[in-house]
Amino acid sequence: MYATIQVDLDSLWTYDRYLYQKINNYPVDPVYSQSLQSFLDLFAKYKLKATFFIIGKDVQNPKQSKYIKMIIEQGHEIANHSMNHLSDFAALSLEQIREEIILAHNLIKSVINKDPVGFRAPMFSINQPVIRVLEDLGYKYDASLMPSAIFPLMMNTAHSLLKLKPVNLKCGNIRWGDAPRGIYHPDKQNMAKPGAMEIKEVPVSVSNFARFPMHSTYVFVFGKFLFDSGFNYALKNKITLHYLFHGIDLLNIEQYSLKLPGFKTLTKRQKICEQIVKKLAENSQVVTTENLIAIGKETHGIHPASGI
Repeated sequence: MYATIQVDLDSLWTYDRYLYQKINNYPVDPVYSQSLQSFLDLFAKYKLKATFFIIGKDVQNPKQSKYIKMIIEQGHEIANHSMNHLSDFAALSLEQIREEIILAHNLIKSVINKDPVGFRAPMFSINQPVIRVLEDLGYKYDASLMPSAIFPLMMNTAHSLLKLKPVNLKCGNIRWGDAPRGIYHPDKQNMAKPGAMEIKEVPVSVSNFARFPMHSTYVFVFGKFLFDSGFNYALKNKITLHYLFHGIDLLNIEQYSLKLPGFKTLTKRQKICEQIVKKLAENSQVVTTENLIAIGKETHGIHPASGI
């Protein structure tokens, strides 16, 4: 079985802005100066390569460019995570969406000396217009779709409680519960169905139980059985597994007064993250998302209707 490990390197300022309507000015964001090294050490220990989704605004900080170069030097992939990590990304105008992608693209290219080929929308805020913009810009893959009918409800409920007011994130709809679990070419009219677009969709993996989100945030809150459920299903059905971490997963968030309901202590999170990485390393062939896309027809788990 093939697998990818993906890390949304969302800096601490994205949480400050979203939760507290303010941005602390860190000379180097703690996610870069502390958490990133923990991820790199973990991946080096198990000799695997990951995909890091980077925000354009973080690339603008010259003190952080050395950390980004470090990711590349260790053989990992860097992909585009938009310019400003706006929570209402899919609700922006087409011109704004295009600008958010292009600005980040050019900044990332200036540091890694190549074009990023993959994209993930902030907050999984993706829709058909966004995927068309990505295809027009020549992106090889998008990794924003969560193939789960319950995910939008969960996201909006959780974020409404966090913000203490109604929140309507554009992060999918109930029909996406039937979307393929494996890589596929999306349809021009419905990105949750296989079709004839050139770009490929790389869905975030979900558990076998009710297609419940299984990425690290949910595992910390609800338990490791979510990961085990999705992993066992993927292994049994030879579906590529795309496992998602976030930058703060290996950060001592209490030190920065960041409170996330249900989030475990750093020691417990470190243990869970290593258990997940170890299991993936021992039971699958972990590659970067870009390399998995390039493997094409030889890749087990590519959706039959994907056309590759």
